[in-house]
Amino acid sequence: VGGGGATTQRLQNFTNAEIQVGRESVTVSGSASEVDLAMLCIKITLRGRSESRSGPLRIEEIEQRPDVSVLDVPCEVVGYVLGTKAASLRKHENEHHVFMFFDNDRIRGGGSEGPRTKRLYVMGDRRDRERALAECDEAAKSRGNGGPVPAERERASNRKRSPERLLCSAPRDGGGRGHSPRWDSNRWNPNAAALLDERRRSRS
Repeated sequence: VGGGGATTQRLQNFTNAEIQVGRESVTVSGSASEVDLAMLCIKITLRGRSESRSGPLRIEEIEQRPDVSVLDVPCEVVGYVLGTKAASLRKHENEHHVFMFFDNDRIRGGGSEGPRTKRLYVMGDRRDRERALAECDEAAKSRGNGGPVPAERERASNRKRSPERLLCSAPRDGGGRGHSPRWDSNRWNPNAAALLDERRRSRS
């Protein structure tokens, strides 16, 4: 179902089928092609879940579908392409009316075969797939070449605590340090210590 029914809605938007989720079963309504596509997307969504009753999923068969394209993404930039909680993939899905997922069960490449990669699958019409893959490929290459940091990480980087904030954020650990600014997350912080010493001198 997803938070607030987000997953069900996402599958319905892509497949045009109606999906009703019960306690122990899912009912799918629509044309034969819509139902088949929705059932496949449900299986993909539930893959790896031990409690899933949706049946086996053969990734090789998915690769042979005419409505599927793939992109091998270097492992070190998969997180960037995926986004926080898959936000980047969901954004591409909404913009291009596609269904996207990574094969997390297999790592490709490595050693003499080139960089280690995970395969990204995109389902949908050809032009929609091409647009989504082009954006993912550009993002992967940009990050792989030391390009711009994604917005989520950039914001997190901007939130790194300054020495002033460190002065009041050190933890109590029962070891007599209390809220000493010389410690941050149980590690000695010389920057905070120097700032405190400077403030003490200015007050005196």
